[in-house]
Amino acid sequence: VLFDGEPAPVPGFRMITSNGNIATGVLDLQALPTLASSANVRYISGERVLYTTDDPGVVSVRAPRTRTRLGVTGKGVMLGIVDIGIDWTHPDFLDSEGKTRIAAILDMSDDPDSLGPGDLGEAGPYGGIAVYREDINEALNGNGNIRQKDYVGHGTHVAGTAAASPSGDTLNSLGGVAPGASIVAIKVSRTPRDSSLNDLNIFWGVAFLDSLAWFNGMPAVANLSLGS
Repeated sequence: VLFDGEPAPVPGFRMITSNGNIATGVLDLQALPTLASSANVRYISGERVLYTTDDPGVVSVRAPRTRTRLGVTGKGVMLGIVDIGIDWTHPDFLDSEGKTRIAAILDMSDDPDSLGPGDLGEAGPYGGIAVYREDINEALNGNGNIRQKDYVGHGTHVAGTAAASPSGDTLNSLGGVAPGASIVAIKVSRTPRDSSLNDLNIFWGVAFLDSLAWFNGMPAVANLSLGS
């Protein structure tokens, strides 16, 4: 309820919170005419249901228009997501043939000495466990296990905003900003389930991206949606 001035008691309206001239609460529907006719009430709104969506962000930077006009999709560019993991099984990170678009995952939160039978990966050049495109495709086919997980979801969300593949459903039809980019997911959290980060891991993770891009002869972009 939006009041003129400070919210005031109205019969049938049980106020729960107020801030400035806005109040929320529970209303007896029979008291709605009384509330609506109160001289100091300017506006009444019922509860609304909202949904999470990321598509307006992609539209607002005109990514679909740029892709259409210039043919720029990120193809041939290595995109590093320096974050807290990625859901490598997500269909928005697959190409049209059902194979992964993730070139590599470096999990700085895990110890390569802990790899067991059936676990895919090897010691990363700066520590952690590294898996590459071939490993990810094998795991997607049920041949082996990749231990890395995004327990919080932030890294997956950021990777999707940046580079999700367009798909046929309504919510994801636009894809990410650069749906043709080759993704490198670098998990720099201190432990597998941790959402706090280690600055040395960040430095080493960016160095891994730089080395991998140089080896493949590709330009690279690093995204760090991080703060302190």
